[in-house]
Amino acid sequence: MKALLVTPNYQIPDLEEISGFSARNGEQFSIVLSSVPDGVDVFSNNDPSLAITFSGDPTDAVTVSVKANAEGTTKVQVRTKDDVLLKAWIVKVFTEQATSLNGTFGEPRTRTA
Repeated sequence: MKALLVTPNYQIPDLEEISGFSARNGEQFSIVLSSVPDGVDVFSNNDPSLAITFSGDPTDAVTVSVKANAEGTTKVQVRTKDDVLLKAWIVKVFTEQATSLNGTFGEPRTRTA
């Protein structure tokens, strides 16, 4: 199985070789799977952090569209129809609270010794 992660900002061509990645809350991304067995399924155990939709033809390529809905950590799994685990990724959904504090500064003061 080959996997490609596609986000609005970057792509990871060999996703099957890593164990996880991070996504910003509200971001949409896709995982394109190729060379998968017939009857493959992708899910995250109904975790509210991710919304997953599945489309495509397993004989060619399958696209898994994902939207990060809430901050948290979840596992996305690819399994066969016989419930054999092909691959799992740990996805950490984060917010930008720490980078958007919008601090302000007053007028500069001169200091004398």
